[in-house]
Amino acid sequence: IRGDKGAGKSRLLCQLINAFAGKLYRVAFLSLEMGIHSAITQRYKSEYVSPANLKRIDITDTVPDYDQLNAICKKYDVVAIDSWTKLRGMDQTDFDRLQKENPNTIIISIFQSTTSKVTRGGNMPEYDASVVIHVHTGGVAECEKNRFAPTTVTYSVFTKKITSSEVVENA
Repeated sequence: IRGDKGAGKSRLLCQLINAFAGKLYRVAFLSLEMGIHSAITQRYKSEYVSPANLKRIDITDTVPDYDQLNAICKKYDVVAIDSWTKLRGMDQTDFDRLQKENPNTIIISIFQSTTSKVTRGGNMPEYDASVVIHVHTGGVAECEKNRFAPTTVTYSVFTKKITSSEVVENA
């Protein structure tokens, strides 16, 4: 996930965490951007995560090194990171390595965007990721890459609804 400042990236991440937990996946949420005790994290948790799903979600704001993050990926079905730039001592190649070492783990991470709407630090993770979602100002999430399905819909993070389903032709 990448997107504009204040567009709703963390909100979308919380909605995805809830969806996976609702499907009985065990989820680790690394709340590195805001911390687990921040008012925003607490509000997003109450707004976007159902109480029944909380028992399948472990939340931390402890910044792991690569080996610790790799161990987390081996323990959980889904690992959600807000945000990758807060991980210390890791670069973009570590994202691909982490995915390859944990093929059965779904890794969802927020990558910050530059003003040019590209991933801060380079776009290597976008080439390695299976899905890339850009959240535009106003909370419109657009799937720019999806190896599993067509990228033909947009989603409103704030209303939690699909907002269009235009057919996108491949060039």
